Amino acid sequence: MLLAVPAKHPLADQAEIAPGDLDGLPWIAIENAQDPAWRDTFVASCAAVGFTPDIRLDAAEPLTALGLVASGLGLALVPKSMASATAEDIEVRELPWHDGCVQLWAAWHHIDLRPVVTSFRATVLGTRSAE
Repeated sequence: MLLAVPAKHPLADQAEIAPGDLDGLPWIAIENAQDPAWRDTFVASCAAVGFTPDIRLDAAEPLTALGLVASGLGLALVPKSMASATAEDIEVRELPWHDGCVQLWAAWHHIDLRPVVTSFRATVLGTRSAE
């Protein structure tokens, strides 16, 4: 997970961010429809590393959260895969002390040989596709 920060936020220029730097700041929490206790899980993961988020908004999707971050409405933890989707209004920072993760599930038919499926499968599995 990466910390998404509005580009004009004081933390955007900070080389290293400590848990205390995030305590009490406005946050955008990303909903998890698969986990009814998603909000409690998020707050508990933050408290476990030493800060309490002030959740002001909930976002149904990570891209929505990034839009809210770009608007200056708060910080968000987004999957690393979203780093390329960030705009110039957003800075992303690694938080080596926060070990949050997101599960990714993908399904495909085992005999589907279309090139796009082969490429997608290789990407998901972290291997190179045969060209």
